[in-house]
Amino acid sequence: MSLVSVFDAGHHELYHREKHLSTLIAALMSISEPRSFKAAYNEDSLKSVSCVWFFGPRNDINEENAKALHAFIKKGGSVIILADNLPPQFSAFIKKYGVTIGESTISPAYINYVDPHHVTIQHGVLNRSITEFIKSDPTFAYPNGSTLDVSSPSIPILSSGLSSYPLNMPVLGHYRNESKGSLTVIGSPHIFSDEWFKKESNEKLFKFIVSLVITKKTELNKIDAEHPELTERWYTPDVMSMSERLRSCIQESEKMKSDFVDNFDKGLFKMDMSHVADSADLANTLGLKNEPLEIVSPVFDTALPSLTPAVFPPQMREPSGPVLELFDLNDTFASPATRLAQLAQRTSPKNAEKFVVQAAKILGITQKLPEGKKGGKDILEYVFQQVVKWKRQSLD
Repeated sequence: MSLVSVFDAGHHELYHREKHLSTLIAALMSISEPRSFKAAYNEDSLKSVSCVWFFGPRNDINEENAKALHAFIKKGGSVIILADNLPPQFSAFIKKYGVTIGESTISPAYINYVDPHHVTIQHGVLNRSITEFIKSDPTFAYPNGSTLDVSSPSIPILSSGLSSYPLNMPVLGHYRNESKGSLTVIGSPHIFSDEWFKKESNEKLFKFIVSLVITKKTELNKIDAEHPELTERWYTPDVMSMSERLRSCIQESEKMKSDFVDNFDKGLFKMDMSHVADSADLANTLGLKNEPLEIVSPVFDTALPSLTPAVFPPQMREPSGPVLELFDLNDTFASPATRLAQLAQRTSPKNAEKFVVQAAKILGITQKLPEGKKGGKDILEYVFQQVVKWKRQSLD
């Protein structure tokens, strides 16, 4: 099988061959030929491939691709997945090999990086093959990563160390079968990106994985693989919520006295005259007269006056009369003949029609005329008709 490394770019990865992996590609080109891959996985597309890389896939894988990758591992191929969170089908894929992604890692104290999610792994090597390959006790930069739950048939190789939380939990799991096919899962997709490849001993860790998975020149220590030094999970109770739900029945009480009667507190609800003498002495101490108290009639401050029932009905005010200055008393109280004489004096011969209309109003003729026929000619016509009727009646 030729050494061809495929970088998946068909599942919306955070990183791939053309995206922020140039330093990794440069380090890998001397060992394996890197290729970008976006098509579906099958037996033909994986025929000449030795390793498949996934850097933080965000779209899920289908069942056909998963079956093709399972067959690829059985035939001796290698799959490397770097992710802090995986879609359901990807999670099911790695779970078949005993690996699941756990919780996020944080650094409880400042070591090399300000962001607590950028963890510096110290003393986290679980398999001495890493130390023998690097030839030192390395530290690794582990940015925005998660822990892993690793069980058989996979084995943990690297843990979160003693300087991060969760304490000493796996962050790198590895599975290998008899045909040397392998699955490697790392809980951080950023650890080998261009920004973090040169930090701490990340480059040496990458070379170790290449030697273990691609060239397969490195073997893991079997003793450390069977008995990795991991810390068991210690779950602390939710003290905050428990403090709001006290249970007095589970508290430890004091030892009971031998005499059963002495266990009762007789002074808890006691009533006697034992404090009367102390009260009398207190009056002398304060310089007060020790005399019996007098009855003081209370005086209550009322916000409103007291209510008294009404004996007589209320006297309502009469409305005020009209303002006489606004009326012409002569026009109001004068007789029709007087008003006609005043009108004749005020009206010139040129305003004969006005005189006729005003005179008709004074005599009440205008009210008898229909609407639209209240002009001067209409009034004279009405008066003429009335005169004719009166003369006919007198002749008869």
